[in-house]
Amino acid sequence: MLPATSADAALELLLHFSPRNDNDSVVSTLLAIINDELAFITTEGHRESSVDILRGLMQRAFGKQETYDEAKIQDKAILQSLFQHCSVLFERRMSRGSAANPLEQSEHIRLSLVELMAELGKYLILHRRSVATDIICEAASCICQTLAKHVFHDSFPDILVAACALIQTLAKLSPAAVDENATDLLLQFAGKEVKHCLFRNRRSMIRSKAIEASCAIVVLCCQGQAVDVTCSNADDDSSILSSTPLQQALQIILLPGWEDLLKMDTSVSVRVAVLNAVGMVAKQFNWTYSPTKELSGKDIHRSMELTSLVESNLLTLLVLGTSDGNILAQESATQQMSSILNFGSYHRQGSGVPWDVIARYFHPVMDLILSSCSLSWSTCKGRVRSLEALQVLLSYAIAILDSDVVIDDSRMTLSPRMQPVVECLRKNLVSGEKDVVQVRTDFTCTSL
Repeated sequence: MLPATSADAALELLLHFSPRNDNDSVVSTLLAIINDELAFITTEGHRESSVDILRGLMQRAFGKQETYDEAKIQDKAILQSLFQHCSVLFERRMSRGSAANPLEQSEHIRLSLVELMAELGKYLILHRRSVATDIICEAASCICQTLAKHVFHDSFPDILVAACALIQTLAKLSPAAVDENATDLLLQFAGKEVKHCLFRNRRSMIRSKAIEASCAIVVLCCQGQAVDVTCSNADDDSSILSSTPLQQALQIILLPGWEDLLKMDTSVSVRVAVLNAVGMVAKQFNWTYSPTKELSGKDIHRSMELTSLVESNLLTLLVLGTSDGNILAQESATQQMSSILNFGSYHRQGSGVPWDVIARYFHPVMDLILSSCSLSWSTCKGRVRSLEALQVLLSYAIAILDSDVVIDDSRMTLSPRMQPVVECLRKNLVSGEKDVVQVRTDFTCTSL
């Protein structure tokens, strides 16, 4: 049927679809077959062919903006009807029962369903003037829940890769819906108690795709991506500073997951993906923290606002990247660090290092690194990487002390904070682990 079907003919077939009239159109029949409503009549082959036909019809009708009649689509609201109906079908076919097996047992059909929803989302973005926002927001939220509860537990690698791509499409299509489900989604990427956590998947490609998807959740939701398909009751101010739940998920779930990958992952491509993601998220912040505004005598994590604490964690990850033993990771970290150069007022010619930003955030970053390398439950490799990051941070501090960088008209001083450094070195000195002792020795010779 498809080879001889024109764009206009495909559109006419789709326009006859109505959720309230299930048996009077080709599309309704295809959806009924996919949903296995005709039990004992249809087979796996029928369902697979039906998905392929439906995807082909949509590609012919909506794949190119100039091939459709905008007035017809707007009158019938076909895109949002398809998206809404398919989101319910997607939830049913991908759901897992008590036996933990998906209702749709065919891996290929499950993959096709994920790709179907991603394609529908892209068509909605392309033809966004035709959609009703509340309908899309509700359907996108349903898809997010299906992904978090069922799809990300799938063992088929191609499905996980496609699901990560679907998340990025949904974040562009309806940032408010993804923001609403951000915590549930990020837990599937980085949750320490999640059995099938994607950041711990044994395939580096899946880990990299998961990093990109987690970054899209944060960046696109915080920007309120300029796509006119958000919930009608969404806040107009979509900056990262107004999204406290997302900030908390970023601070508690995602950033620790990224840190573990930077320290422990053996794949250079995965570590570079993390650093690129950190750089993209860093650009969403204003980097206005100043140590002179801190309340004296209080712990820095209590007195700092959540925004400044997240910024400090992001800078810590970039410092960790500059201490990576691989040159590609080092270059990526340096490049991403230069992305926050514009948030500082001091620029050294020929240098991409944001010196005054590092000076202002030096103390909280040092506290975070010291805490990381002093934890008793931290692995040997984790402590080694933290000590290497501390070495880089202090090398930055020495360069700053020797320059004319000022913070609120005051020169940077390190004396009040040197005692924790000495204490950290003392704790690691008694370690019997060869790598920790070696890094401690190198660090001492270089920095003191």
